[in-house]
Amino acid sequence: MNQKQFWQLIEAARNQASNPDDGEDVARRATSQLATHSAEEIVAAQQVLWDLRGRISTEHDRLISAGQAWSSSE
Repeated sequence: MNQKQFWQLIEAARNQASNPDDGEDVARRATSQLATHSAEEIVAAQQVLWDLRGRISTEHDRLISAGQAWSSSE
C-alpha cells in the first residue's frame, strides 16, 4: 500500500461514517477495511502512517523553534 492507497482507504472510511469529522469512527472503519487486506498491505499501511506522523512531528518541531526564535527577538 502506498500513500495514495492509504488516503483512499481513509476517504472510504470517512464516506461510510455517519459524521466524517468523528476521528474515532473513521479510524474504526478504516481499521475494519484494512483488516480485509493482506498482511503485507497492512504493514505497508502502517509504514505510511509512521512516515506521515514523522513528517508531522518534524514540522511541529520546526514551527515551535520558529515561534521561539520570533518571540525572543521581540
